[in-house]
Amino acid sequence: MKYTIILSTAIILFVNIAHAQKCTIQVQILDDKYMFGQAEKLNEGQPVKKMEVHFTNEFMEVIMSIDGQNYQIKVVNENCQAYCTREKRVRQLNSGDEKLVRNLFKDKQDDILKQIKSCKL
Repeated sequence: MKYTIILSTAIILFVNIAHAQKCTIQVQILDDKYMFGQAEKLNEGQPVKKMEVHFTNEFMEVIMSIDGQNYQIKVVNENCQAYCTREKRVRQLNSGDEKLVRNLFKDKQDDILKQIKSCKL
């Protein structure tokens, strides 16, 4: 019985710690359209100088430095959309759209920072 209580407590603490390291954020594309992702604090020493955008088959990953700390934001590729001014519509993002993503995240950086701070990463 004693071991069960200790094991249960350890599992609950582990789940809370694991949950606290990720934060669900939303990036506003238009007034009624959002892109949802998970933000995670990275434990790297040097802050990245330029925002990095990587596309994989499953995710779009954005690594950005906010207040001297690096954060990685992962968005599932199906949910990865942005407003394209040239086409005047919201469209699916793919590899090659890194500049569009950088501009969107720079425009929304204050809102992203507020959401990350509210999660206490």
